[in-house]
Amino acid sequence: MSRIFSISALAALALAGTASAQDAAPQFALQTTTDGVIALSARAFAEGDYDRAAELANQMASRPISPSRRSAAYANLCAAQSMLGNHDAAIAACEAANGYRVSWEAQTNYGAALYNAGRPADAAAAFAYAGQIAPNEGVVQANLALTAR
Repeated sequence: MSRIFSISALAALALAGTASAQDAAPQFALQTTTDGVIALSARAFAEGDYDRAAELANQMASRPISPSRRSAAYANLCAAQSMLGNHDAAIAACEAANGYRVSWEAQTNYGAALYNAGRPADAAAAFAYAGQIAPNEGVVQANLALTAR
């Protein structure tokens, strides 16, 4: 079973005191699984420790695990790398996540990484795909609204 943590880049930056309320930022969907290390990566992200989140997610992605867990690890890695400003690495991680298992969470993070990399049209397409998979998820709806502005 998987649980989801969603956090917007804006909320994370506001916690760090580096964003204003006028800034618009996409939300990420961090995944936890029955694997403790993936859960720890999501927790580190939620706490704003993106280096640690990336380290833990990368650690899991390189282990022999199931495709769904590998997808979750890469999706979390994508979110952490995006928040660190490593846009190419973030996008590559999300593409890897979607290669193992397409999920609304991985598509959401892919869109957020694309948005943060300055590619809003590509982000809108990824968010639309996430919306086809999970139309009732609040994170998906918020990101769709962001790119509709």
